[in-house]
Amino acid sequence: PPPVELELFLMSKCPFGVQALERIFPVAEQLGDRLKLRLDYIVSEKPEGGGFSALHGEPEVVGNKQQLCAMALAHTPGAWRRFITCQNRKWREIPSGWEPCADEAEIKRDALKACVEGVQGDALLRASMARSVAKKAHGSPTILVAGQRYQGPRTVKAFMRAVCGHSSAPPPAVCQALPPVVEVHAVVLSDKRCGKACDADRAVKALRGRFFPNLKVTTLDYGDPEGKR
Repeated sequence: PPPVELELFLMSKCPFGVQALERIFPVAEQLGDRLKLRLDYIVSEKPEGGGFSALHGEPEVVGNKQQLCAMALAHTPGAWRRFITCQNRKWREIPSGWEPCADEAEIKRDALKACVEGVQGDALLRASMARSVAKKAHGSPTILVAGQRYQGPRTVKAFMRAVCGHSSAPPPAVCQALPPVVEVHAVVLSDKRCGKACDADRAVKALRGRFFPNLKVTTLDYGDPEGKR
């Protein structure tokens, strides 16, 4: 069966991107070739060949290149995931301390250094930037599952459910073993007299997207008998 594509657009020194990877990498490990994971980086290019700009400065530009070069040089997806996982243990120190991470991923240090400091690193980051721009990814992390923007909870089980929901038959065993999503009931008590100021749609959307995917909402008005009760 064709794999489900999960695209993650991030910044190498962004704590929220690091957190998302901590929950996505276990999903990739469990799903194997049923998941196609792509990482791209959010940067901008300076005019007249002046290099790149990143939100967290030049260290992040170098960190982005290190991770892209690791992806290009690693023999397996598991290897480059090990490299990034190693870096993320001390993500505040990126881009320093990359050498042990290269060893852990079985990537030759000299090859990685040459890639980062040479034209290959620039080319990889430029191509990655173009993909981020094409997908209108501005915030880190921006996550797409099967081409659709993901805004659900950032947990291992939630990411697994999102990918499994797009998997073709037969579903992987790990998908079949997922526990059902708990149904949560909520009552929104509002008052039509206060108009838009009491519109709870945004809050309900946030609760459903970030915490309770199977949220069932009953809306009552304070002026009605049931609302008063």
